[in-house]
Order: sequence, then structure tokens, then C-alpha cells
Amino acid sequence: MNAPGEPTAVVCAIIERGAAILSALRGPAQSNAGLWEFPGGKVQAGESTREALMRELMEELGIEVTIVGEMPEVRHSYPWLAIALTPFICTIREGEPRPCEHAALQWVSLPEAGKLPWSAADISVLENYRKIKRSISVEP
Repeated sequence: MNAPGEPTAVVCAIIERGAAILSALRGPAQSNAGLWEFPGGKVQAGESTREALMRELMEELGIEVTIVGEMPEVRHSYPWLAIALTPFICTIREGEPRPCEHAALQWVSLPEAGKLPWSAADISVLENYRKIKRSISVEP
């Protein structure tokens, strides 16, 4: 559990498939409804960020992933929750993503991703991902 005043620990996955990344649309009953995000969720007590990511992706998408890399943490304060978001770059090891908790899923190129309306914290994750891809000169 987080100490009082500490942001909630959250994880997300940038799942790569060729030149595309997976985006997930938040449903009408969720906070940030109608906005796109990278799938993931809250880290539970006693879990590492990697364990939380694996659990969340199985619950939300029904897939197992291989973690390729960890990106810098993003902190963001929504009116209802402050989060410390740890993004991971992943590839699918087993399964085909299905929207178990989201309204829709979409594979998009990096330029296409920039045209989607993203949740605020995920905008920072996307910007950091772009920088990483640019720095290794393999922008999808």
C-alpha cells in the first residue's frame, strides 16, 4: 500500500507488433471514458511492477507478454487520483488481445497514435516512447 500522500503505483504496457502498438479505449463507465490508453492497472500490495503488469494484461487482454524494456516513470495527478506510472515495452508471447475491460482495442502506427485522444498520463508515456524510438533510429 502507498503511504498517505504518495501517488498510487500503476503500470502500463506499450505492446509492439511489427510497426504497430496496441491502444485501448476506456469504456463509458470508466474514469477517462472515451480516451485511449496503454493497457495496465494498479500495483497491488506485495506485487512488483512486473508482476502487476503480467496480472493486469491477463485480466484486461487475456495475453501473456515478454517485457522488452522498462521506461521512465511518469507522475500525473488527475482530480480523483495521483499516479506514479511505470511503462513497459512488451511483445506478445501468448494469446491474441481481446477487450475484456476496454470498449475497443486498436493497433496503430506511431504517427496514427499521435492522432488519438489519449488519457493525460498516457500522453507523456507516448512522448517518451517516441523519444526512445527516435534515439535508436527505429521509429515504427
